Amino acid sequence: MTTEEYNKLSLLYQVLTKRFDLVQEYSYDRWFKCYNPNFYGVKGQYLETLKRFQQLTLRHIYKGNYIQSQNFSDEYLDDLVIRVEEHQICVHSELGLVILHILFYKLQTGIYQFITLLDIILEKSPALIKTDKEKRVYKLKLYTYDEYIQQFQNIQDYSFIFHLFGRTNSSYMTIDWNNEIEIDVFRIKQALMRLSNFNFENLEEILAE
Repeated sequence: MTTEEYNKLSLLYQVLTKRFDLVQEYSYDRWFKCYNPNFYGVKGQYLETLKRFQQLTLRHIYKGNYIQSQNFSDEYLDDLVIRVEEHQICVHSELGLVILHILFYKLQTGIYQFITLLDIILEKSPALIKTDKEKRVYKLKLYTYDEYIQQFQNIQDYSFIFHLFGRTNSSYMTIDWNNEIEIDVFRIKQALMRLSNFNFENLEEILAE
Protein backbone atom coordinates (compact mmCIF):
# COMPACT_ATOMS: atom_id res chain seq x y z
CA MET A 1 0.00 0.00 0.00
CA THR A 2 1.40 3.38 -0.94
CA THR A 3 1.65 6.29 1.47
CA GLU A 4 -0.60 8.36 -0.78
CA GLU A 5 -3.31 5.70 -0.85
CA TYR A 6 -3.12 5.15 2.91
CA ASN A 7 -3.33 8.87 3.64
CA LYS A 8 -6.36 9.37 1.39
CA LEU A 9 -8.32 6.55 3.00
CA SER A 10 -7.25 7.07 6.61
CA LEU A 11 -7.92 10.81 6.56
CA LEU A 12 -11.37 10.24 5.09
CA TYR A 13 -12.06 7.51 7.66
CA GLN A 14 -11.23 9.95 10.45
CA VAL A 15 -13.41 12.71 9.04
CA LEU A 16 -16.42 10.42 8.64
CA THR A 17 -16.12 8.84 12.09
CA LYS A 18 -15.34 11.99 14.06
CA ARG A 19 -17.77 11.93 16.98
CA PHE A 20 -17.30 15.36 18.47
CA ASP A 21 -16.91 18.29 16.10
CA LEU A 22 -16.57 21.72 17.67
CA VAL A 23 -18.46 23.05 14.66
CA GLN A 24 -21.16 20.75 13.36
CA GLU A 25 -20.98 21.05 9.58
CA TYR A 26 -23.69 18.53 8.75
CA SER A 27 -27.37 17.69 9.11
CA TYR A 28 -29.10 14.31 9.06
CA ASP A 29 -31.21 12.94 6.23
CA ARG A 30 -32.37 9.46 7.22
CA TRP A 31 -29.13 7.40 7.33
CA PHE A 32 -27.05 10.07 5.66
CA LYS A 33 -24.88 12.82 7.09
CA CYS A 34 -25.24 15.77 4.74
CA TYR A 35 -22.31 18.18 4.84
CA ASN A 36 -21.93 21.76 3.73
CA PRO A 37 -19.80 21.46 0.56
CA ASN A 38 -17.37 24.00 2.03
CA PHE A 39 -16.63 21.70 4.99
CA TYR A 40 -12.97 20.66 4.75
CA GLY A 41 -13.83 16.96 5.10
CA VAL A 42 -15.82 16.80 1.86
CA LYS A 43 -13.85 19.01 -0.49
CA GLY A 44 -10.50 18.84 -2.24
CA GLN A 45 -8.73 15.51 -1.85
CA TYR A 46 -11.47 14.23 0.47
CA LEU A 47 -14.12 14.82 -2.19
CA GLU A 48 -11.99 13.13 -4.83
CA THR A 49 -11.74 10.03 -2.65
CA LEU A 50 -15.46 10.12 -1.85
CA LYS A 51 -16.29 10.25 -5.55
CA ARG A 52 -14.61 6.88 -5.97
CA PHE A 53 -17.55 5.43 -4.01
CA GLN A 54 -20.17 7.41 -5.90
CA GLN A 55 -21.71 4.52 -7.87
CA LEU A 56 -21.77 2.03 -5.01
CA THR A 57 -24.55 0.87 -2.70
CA LEU A 58 -24.27 -1.31 0.38
CA ARG A 59 -25.60 -4.16 -1.75
CA HIS A 60 -22.42 -3.86 -3.83
CA ILE A 61 -20.22 -3.61 -0.75
CA TYR A 62 -21.56 -6.38 1.49
CA LYS A 63 -21.79 -10.06 0.63
CA GLY A 64 -25.19 -11.66 0.22
CA ASN A 65 -24.93 -13.96 3.22
CA TYR A 66 -24.11 -11.01 5.49
CA ILE A 67 -27.00 -8.98 4.08
CA GLN A 68 -29.37 -11.89 4.74
CA SER A 69 -28.21 -12.08 8.36
CA GLN A 70 -29.14 -8.43 8.98
CA ASN A 71 -32.44 -6.55 9.09
CA PHE A 72 -31.55 -4.09 6.36
CA SER A 73 -34.37 -2.60 4.31
CA ASP A 74 -34.08 -2.62 0.52
CA GLU A 75 -34.06 1.18 0.52
CA TYR A 76 -31.16 1.21 2.99
CA LEU A 77 -29.20 -1.26 0.87
CA ASP A 78 -29.94 0.30 -2.50
CA ASP A 79 -29.27 3.96 -1.75
CA LEU A 80 -26.00 5.17 -3.26
CA VAL A 81 -23.54 5.68 -0.42
CA ILE A 82 -22.57 9.13 -1.74
CA ARG A 83 -24.80 11.91 -3.05
CA VAL A 84 -22.93 14.91 -4.42
CA GLU A 85 -25.41 17.77 -4.78
CA GLU A 86 -25.06 21.49 -5.41
CA HIS A 87 -25.70 22.57 -1.82
CA GLN A 88 -24.71 19.49 0.14
CA ILE A 89 -22.72 16.27 0.03
CA CYS A 90 -24.47 13.36 1.70
CA VAL A 91 -22.54 10.35 2.99
CA HIS A 92 -24.07 7.07 4.14
CA SER A 93 -23.58 6.56 7.87
CA GLU A 94 -21.80 3.22 7.29
CA LEU A 95 -19.17 4.49 4.87
CA GLY A 96 -16.67 5.44 7.59
CA LEU A 97 -16.63 1.87 8.91
CA VAL A 98 -16.51 0.51 5.36
CA ILE A 99 -13.33 2.53 4.78
CA LEU A 100 -11.87 1.23 8.06
CA HIS A 101 -12.38 -2.33 6.83
CA ILE A 102 -10.86 -1.47 3.45
CA LEU A 103 -7.77 -0.36 5.35
CA PHE A 104 -7.78 -3.62 7.33
CA TYR A 105 -8.13 -5.55 4.07
CA LYS A 106 -5.18 -3.74 2.52
CA LEU A 107 -3.04 -4.10 5.66
CA GLN A 108 -4.15 -7.55 6.84
CA THR A 109 -0.82 -9.32 6.21
CA GLY A 110 1.00 -6.92 8.48
CA ILE A 111 -1.81 -6.91 11.05
CA TYR A 112 -1.60 -10.70 11.38
CA GLN A 113 2.18 -10.36 11.77
CA PHE A 114 1.61 -7.73 14.48
CA ILE A 115 -0.71 -10.00 16.49
CA THR A 116 1.66 -12.95 16.04
CA LEU A 117 4.60 -10.92 17.35
CA LEU A 118 2.60 -9.90 20.44
CA ASP A 119 1.82 -13.55 21.12
CA ILE A 120 5.49 -14.49 20.69
CA ILE A 121 6.53 -11.83 23.20
CA LEU A 122 3.82 -13.00 25.60
CA GLU A 123 4.99 -16.61 25.32
CA LYS A 124 8.72 -15.94 25.60
CA SER A 125 8.61 -13.06 28.08
CA PRO A 126 5.27 -13.16 29.91
CA ALA A 127 6.48 -10.58 32.43
CA LEU A 128 6.68 -7.99 29.66
CA ILE A 129 3.03 -8.19 28.60
CA LYS A 130 -0.04 -8.24 30.82
CA THR A 131 -3.42 -9.46 29.61
CA ASP A 132 -6.85 -9.97 31.04
CA LYS A 133 -8.09 -13.54 31.52
CA GLU A 134 -9.65 -13.70 28.07
CA LYS A 135 -6.55 -12.15 26.44
CA ARG A 136 -8.68 -9.41 24.94
CA VAL A 137 -6.43 -6.47 25.84
CA TYR A 138 -2.63 -6.62 25.93
CA LYS A 139 -0.67 -4.14 28.06
CA LEU A 140 3.03 -3.52 27.73
CA LYS A 141 5.39 -0.91 29.12
CA LEU A 142 6.91 1.61 26.77
CA TYR A 143 10.35 0.12 27.38
CA THR A 144 9.04 -3.28 26.25
CA TYR A 145 7.97 -1.74 22.96
CA ASP A 146 11.35 -0.04 22.65
CA GLU A 147 13.10 -3.37 23.27
CA TYR A 148 11.23 -4.99 20.39
CA ILE A 149 11.06 -1.93 18.14
CA GLN A 150 13.18 -3.52 15.40
CA GLN A 151 10.89 -6.55 15.18
CA PHE A 152 7.82 -4.33 15.07
CA GLN A 153 9.35 -2.23 12.31
CA ASN A 154 10.02 -5.39 10.25
CA ILE A 155 6.27 -5.99 10.04
CA GLN A 156 4.84 -5.32 6.59
CA ASP A 157 3.30 -1.82 6.37
CA TYR A 158 3.97 -1.30 10.06
CA SER A 159 4.08 2.50 9.86
CA PHE A 160 0.53 2.48 8.46
CA ILE A 161 -0.67 -0.05 11.04
CA PHE A 162 0.87 1.92 13.91
CA HIS A 163 -0.83 5.08 12.67
CA LEU A 164 -4.20 3.40 12.11
CA PHE A 165 -4.19 1.76 15.54
CA GLY A 166 -2.65 4.55 17.59
CA ARG A 167 -3.14 7.86 15.77
CA THR A 168 -6.69 7.72 14.40
CA ASN A 169 -10.21 7.46 15.78
CA SER A 170 -9.93 3.66 15.95
CA SER A 171 -8.45 3.56 19.50
CA TYR A 172 -7.09 0.06 18.98
CA MET A 173 -3.86 1.15 20.67
CA THR A 174 -3.71 3.74 23.46
CA ILE A 175 -1.48 4.78 26.37
CA ASP A 176 -3.02 4.61 29.85
CA TRP A 177 -2.27 6.62 33.00
CA ASN A 178 0.51 4.17 33.95
CA ASN A 179 2.40 4.78 30.71
CA GLU A 180 1.43 1.35 29.46
CA ILE A 181 0.49 0.73 25.85
CA GLU A 182 -2.94 -0.92 25.70
CA ILE A 183 -3.66 -2.92 22.56
CA ASP A 184 -7.21 -4.13 22.07
CA VAL A 185 -6.32 -7.40 20.36
CA PHE A 186 -9.88 -8.69 20.60
CA ARG A 187 -11.30 -5.78 18.61
CA ILE A 188 -8.51 -6.07 16.05
CA LYS A 189 -9.29 -9.77 15.56
CA GLN A 190 -13.01 -8.99 15.30
CA ALA A 191 -12.32 -6.48 12.54
CA LEU A 192 -10.25 -9.06 10.66
CA MET A 193 -13.08 -11.57 10.96
CA ARG A 194 -15.58 -9.03 9.59
CA LEU A 195 -13.60 -8.80 6.35
CA SER A 196 -15.49 -11.90 5.23
CA ASN A 197 -18.68 -9.76 5.15
CA PHE A 198 -17.33 -7.55 2.37
CA ASN A 199 -17.35 -8.11 -1.37
CA PHE A 200 -13.95 -6.66 -2.09
CA GLU A 201 -14.18 -7.70 -5.75
CA ASN A 202 -16.76 -4.93 -6.19
CA LEU A 203 -14.35 -2.49 -4.55
CA GLU A 204 -11.47 -3.10 -6.97
CA GLU A 205 -11.70 0.40 -8.44
CA ILE A 206 -11.72 1.87 -4.95
CA LEU A 207 -8.72 -0.23 -3.91
CA ALA A 208 -6.71 0.37 -7.08
CA GLU A 209 -3.51 2.23 -6.38
